[in-house]
Amino acid sequence: FASETAKLGQPEVKLGIIPGYGGTQRLPRLVGRGRALELLLSGEPVSAAEAYRMGLVNAVAAPAELLNHSRAWLQKVLTNGPLALRLSARSGAAIGTRRRPGHEAGRRCQPPRAGRGKSSGWRISARISRPSTTRGPGRLK
Repeated sequence: FASETAKLGQPEVKLGIIPGYGGTQRLPRLVGRGRALELLLSGEPVSAAEAYRMGLVNAVAAPAELLNHSRAWLQKVLTNGPLALRLSARSGAAIGTRRRPGHEAGRRCQPPRAGRGKSSGWRISARISRPSTTRGPGRLK
């Protein structure tokens, strides 16, 4: 949500740096490549109404009503089941990314597959990473 007086943008280019927190990756997914490049390269902010039109914010409210609007939305959300909320939020966070929620946990402990491999029991795997001890070009000594 945003206040009617809010300005949103990616001003980092004006400071000679690139946007952090994945701004260059997430912004094109939200507003499209062309509009994202315009915001990223110009460094100019947009109004809350324009941000709403582009899909950067879900709603725009008067400054005095913003907190009440946010609380009303939160009360509506909190009437739903806690487990469903947690799983929906986790799945929603992965939308538009390569990440698959629950995928890593599911790979760690898989049920037996009929007719595949020598083992007939559950397969449990763990990843152990260890720093490389190889020395050579491009490696730290």
